[in-house]
Amino acid sequence: GAAEVAAAGSAVKREAEEAVTWPEGTPAPYLVIARAFAAMESTTKRLAKDNIMAEMFRGILRCSPGDVVAAAYLTMGKIAPEHEGTELNVGGSIISTAIREATGVSRQKLHALYNELGDPGDVAEACRHTQTMLIQPAPLTVRGVFKSLHSMAQQKGAGATARRRQTILHLLRSCRDCETRYLVRTLVQNLRVGANWRSVIGSLARAVLLESEANRPAKARLDAAATAAVEAFHVCPSLDILVAAMLEPGGVENLDTRISLTPGVPLKPMLASITEGVADAIQQLQGQHFLAEYKYDGIRAQIHLHKNGDVRIFSRNCEERTSSFPDVADAVRSAAAGGCKEVVLDAELVAVDREKANELKSFQELSTRARGAITSLEVKVPVCVFAFDCLYVDGESLLKQPLQERRKRLAAALPSLRPGFVCLAQSHAGTEALIREHLQDALAAGTEGLMLKALTGPSATYQPSKRSNSWLKIKRDYCEELRDSLDLVPIGAWHGNGRKVGWYSPFLLAAWDPDAEEFQTVCRCMSGFSDAFYAQARPGMMHPHAMLISFHRIEGPRPYYSTNERPSVWFEPTEVWELRGADLTLSAVHKAAFGLIHPTRGVSLRFPRFVRLRDDKRPEEASTPEVIRCHILPHRLIIVFML
Repeated sequence: GAAEVAAAGSAVKREAEEAVTWPEGTPAPYLVIARAFAAMESTTKRLAKDNIMAEMFRGILRCSPGDVVAAAYLTMGKIAPEHEGTELNVGGSIISTAIREATGVSRQKLHALYNELGDPGDVAEACRHTQTMLIQPAPLTVRGVFKSLHSMAQQKGAGATARRRQTILHLLRSCRDCETRYLVRTLVQNLRVGANWRSVIGSLARAVLLESEANRPAKARLDAAATAAVEAFHVCPSLDILVAAMLEPGGVENLDTRISLTPGVPLKPMLASITEGVADAIQQLQGQHFLAEYKYDGIRAQIHLHKNGDVRIFSRNCEERTSSFPDVADAVRSAAAGGCKEVVLDAELVAVDREKANELKSFQELSTRARGAITSLEVKVPVCVFAFDCLYVDGESLLKQPLQERRKRLAAALPSLRPGFVCLAQSHAGTEALIREHLQDALAAGTEGLMLKALTGPSATYQPSKRSNSWLKIKRDYCEELRDSLDLVPIGAWHGNGRKVGWYSPFLLAAWDPDAEEFQTVCRCMSGFSDAFYAQARPGMMHPHAMLISFHRIEGPRPYYSTNERPSVWFEPTEVWELRGADLTLSAVHKAAFGLIHPTRGVSLRFPRFVRLRDDKRPEEASTPEVIRCHILPHRLIIVFML
């Protein structure tokens, strides 16, 4: 127990301070990454973490440049781009079994350590000190670990689980020093060292620039290189492509001329900012030409039509959904006939009722559509593609073009529109006198409201992955309650009373802080749930099908849960729920946005109610403290210290 934990902690601290060297031209040891992780974990300073990563990448660039891509993926805690959908498919039981086999600890001892430490990597590190090996295997290398992880992801069919376990067992037996801790955290996809994709790419860009010049570049150039690399990754989120470009002659200079949107590689979509209502939105766009566009209640989709006629459909988080929407692929091919051969569209997929003149249906209707691979004949919920932006057409990226030009190119690219199947998003000229009328029309048509978008000027370009003030959303309830919904993760619950006896109620919801790498609680929620929901939300129900709600109970709170609440049960962070509420309050109990608004208080959502399951989002895409901060206006923050 305590002795193993203390010994493991001291060892990690000591090992983090020791340099790792290896002969030039040989594979980079995995220990160089593990030591960097240990050093990063020992500091809370963002700049220090970035410098540690930059120095790690410099060493790999110098001695093992062929390992840079693998090292970058591992530092992000990934093994492939998001859009490839490569999953490790490693469950906790496989990892636990491998740890027991590698170290000889009993099931009871492992369970006790897990209850004490909470983190699988820390548990494995504590167990490693009981491990004895007659013959020490060859040290792990960056490329070897990366290859093994890919091999596990590709295992299919009979015996796949056993083969994965054997691979993990071999890796664990080969670990040295602090490698065990971070290998296991990589397997459970939760490194907890303070590295996100922006910081990894920025640090890599700095390392490339530092290694390419004899004299140390000025800080301004290093920062510019980091910014340029992050912007390039926004446009083409593939480490393989980005690293290859950075290692070309020219390095990190002029990346924007050498990396562009590539059909088949989805980019993170541009997002709209929230407003208080019509008056606020118009004030923000004052003096600009803008359009008012219907805000459809569906699924955001990025649709790539290739020259050979293939169509690929990606969700807002870049997951491929092509096999779930064969009807959309067929409709887009038909709409583009005679207009273009290759195009990338930003669109919304909305459920429609074919028997009622393609009347728009709610997102809830669309969420009942099968998520797996289906054929066009198996489609039960028909959809219409509402295309609202054109990002690329016939070899030309349009990201730098203003929206007015992109809309023209969109219309030209899709000349064969078919009502109810593929349409252009309904839009109107933006004038203050007509906005309220357009909003009423939009709501009457069954949409969520309006989007106001700048048509011309520098701010009217397409900005991947950014929440822009040149796109503003107006919904029906912006003047009635919280300006927008929050996407939160259920991490716990209490046992219900009264008519909710036998069910979970209320639930504890949390936001995700990507910098602190922790879930910070926002509220308890017990409103908005239907009886059908509660019927599925009974203790012990793990995989109810109708609403896709699943609660994976755990023994206690994860180390990366930040809250003063103590619910009856704790859950793994597996889902995202959309919630609405009246307003936001300062809270001594909840930790979301702690220190951003008040130095000693977090922020809580008052009168929250469940709206829907966001099965298009992962827990790490939940609302962040910064998003919560943006919801708050000084005159609307309700100060409540006694909760």
